[in-house]
Amino acid sequence: NALDKSAISHLVVGAIGDLKEKYPQPKIQAYLDEAKDAILENPARFQPKAETPQLPIPGLTLPAGPDTFSEYQVNVLVDNSETKGAPVIIETSPTYRNLFGTIERNMDRMGGIWKTDFSKIKSGSFLRANGGYLVLNALDVFIEPGVWLALKRTLRNRTMEMQSSDPFYLFASSALKPEPIDVRVKVVMIGDAYIYGTFYSLDEDFKKIFKTKAD
Repeated sequence: NALDKSAISHLVVGAIGDLKEKYPQPKIQAYLDEAKDAILENPARFQPKAETPQLPIPGLTLPAGPDTFSEYQVNVLVDNSETKGAPVIIETSPTYRNLFGTIERNMDRMGGIWKTDFSKIKSGSFLRANGGYLVLNALDVFIEPGVWLALKRTLRNRTMEMQSSDPFYLFASSALKPEPIDVRVKVVMIGDAYIYGTFYSLDEDFKKIFKTKAD
């Protein structure tokens, strides 16, 4: 009734208001406004529901389980709340997935459809090093499929685009395309003089991106 809606509106607006004061970033503010509107448009979804016993009947599909409110959950990609100073990440296994993260997918129970959602987005060491330093072995970077090209593109554009790390990505598709993330990372690559000289002479982007050599 109108009284219930008024009480719910008061609680929701108050709770959302507290969060908006805590997180002033424009995109978070917009998300909280959308969450508030979605809650107020369907308050019955959040009310307790009576449990009724369900007897299995051949040929009848049982109703879905309890609502998890998954669209209101938050997928934290990086938590540097306990980090003192700029993060320093040493990536000893710089595969594409370990460096740039991935969007995981699960196959449905029938084995025919791949499913994913925002909670399946997983970060890599590059994003964890944002605002700080990332240390890599040069030879590992050059021999891992796709890593060197992605690293150059990310450093050149100063943005990182997360996508599935499926090696057969050309034959797969994902319904998710997260927004590019602005990144400011200092990358330190460790290697011998031969590797440095080889790529300095063969790759024009190398000499533009890695301008400082330290022995």
